[in-house]
Amino acid sequence: MKTALRWLGRLVTAALLALFGIVVVVPAVTGSTTLTVLSGSMEPTFKPGALLIVQPVAAEDIEVGSILTFRPEADQDVLITHRVVRQENTADGERWVTRGDANGADDAPIVYDQVRGKVLFALPLLGHVRQFLTSGGPWLMIAAAAVVVIALFWPLLTKGRTTPPAGEPEGSSDSLPAAHNTQAPESLGHRPEPVIASSRGASS
Repeated sequence: MKTALRWLGRLVTAALLALFGIVVVVPAVTGSTTLTVLSGSMEPTFKPGALLIVQPVAAEDIEVGSILTFRPEADQDVLITHRVVRQENTADGERWVTRGDANGADDAPIVYDQVRGKVLFALPLLGHVRQFLTSGGPWLMIAAAAVVVIALFWPLLTKGRTTPPAGEPEGSSDSLPAAHNTQAPESLGHRPEPVIASSRGASS
């Protein structure tokens, strides 16, 4: 039972560390952002609740097949994540036509100023976790980080804290005084009987 609980604790710790790394560390290192899929317009590629890692992209790196996150209007805060299906070169510069994988019609063409980034990768269901963490404000994120740190160092803090079996004294037998075989002095012509001792008491 203790072994099963120990392994369960390790799995939970690994899961927390992986989640923390995906939601916090990866975006910080790559300069990307995390988003949660809220609609089914990109099914079956992304299902609602998936976590997206969106990385900034240069205009020359956008091609047909790229999955972009963009604002439908340059001054809007709403974000859409759809696939590029066509690239157009116009007198005003490059434009891209996108469409959701589950949609039957193209979106209005977009320009580079509307693009927030390109989807680096996606993880199913973890977007729900992101929504929960971000909905609680900074204090919830701090609490989650504290849980991860405690989970990481807990095995080190508890290492070596074992309870000795019932009836066994704490410490090893090496810490007990050493006993030596002794002989009683000869008296009245009788041979002395040896006295045999051990670390758990003497017997004769």
